[in-house]
Amino acid sequence: MKQNIQITSASLPDYPVIQNMARFYVYDLSRQCGFISADWTIPADGLYACFDLLSYFKETTRRAYLIRVNDELAGFVLLNQKGSCVINADWNMNEFFILAKFQGKGVGSFVAHAIFDQHPGLWEITVIPENRSAFVFWQKTIAAYMHDKYRCEKKHVRPNQAQPYRMVFTFDTKLKTQESQLATTLTYVIDYDPKAEDDAVIRQGIIHFNKQVIQETAKHWSIYVKDQQQRIIGGALIWEHSDALYIDVLWVAMAYRKQGIGLKLLQKIENAPRNKSISKLYVDTYTFQSQGFYEKHGFYPIATIKDYLLGFDRIYMRKELRV
Repeated sequence: MKQNIQITSASLPDYPVIQNMARFYVYDLSRQCGFISADWTIPADGLYACFDLLSYFKETTRRAYLIRVNDELAGFVLLNQKGSCVINADWNMNEFFILAKFQGKGVGSFVAHAIFDQHPGLWEITVIPENRSAFVFWQKTIAAYMHDKYRCEKKHVRPNQAQPYRMVFTFDTKLKTQESQLATTLTYVIDYDPKAEDDAVIRQGIIHFNKQVIQETAKHWSIYVKDQQQRIIGGALIWEHSDALYIDVLWVAMAYRKQGIGLKLLQKIENAPRNKSISKLYVDTYTFQSQGFYEKHGFYPIATIKDYLLGFDRIYMRKELRV
């Protein structure tokens, strides 16, 4: 069914409507944030309650909006012109709520983009770290609007709360206009002989993006097996994460196979991590490669992509490590 999404400015008569909907807002938040402190415990009368939102209808530095979909109430937006972290912020997204039946249908992103359009300037949006679904929503929504021209940092902003940290998004919507103007000058180049330094820009870009989500940067290291002439005859390329290792490549030259070198490499990999709390090891292989070898040494399949390459399956495997 086609969605007719309406965003209307809310006035004082709408205050009780938004205050009532805020009960469901708190309930939704309790799914992921409800164990932070006893303050999230449901009241004895069985009704969740939100702090008083009257200031959004009386103070000139605040704005309130009602959201409707096909004339049905669907949520609300509450803005403030004072940031929590960014002193000179033009706008702060204090509260943003979409009713459950309209979530996951594009309503939230449509509304957020429309609000950004209506209120140009420097924005701040804060998210409780435990509220993972909200974090993912805002990251995707802001990235789509700003073409990745934004910042996200974990900051200590609420010292008197049980969870004092917030994930803080900051972005200036004026940059979007500049980006649109630049878009007409962009060129797309297919390079069949790419330079390592050019590829590094792409890799570092995704590493930076991932760090904003999981708050870690993967470390790359390698193990080499050399003969008496110091020629590399085998080895492994590894990515080390906070709690996992990934074997990107493990290879032994044909003339040196069946001599226990592969097993020795696995043992070195398991013992070499700088982070000794790592508890799992991943690898992927093809049906024409080494599935049996990895299974023999403690790995088990967790996923298979059928007919990945010329009729061969690609198998993703995992091994539990002792911590």
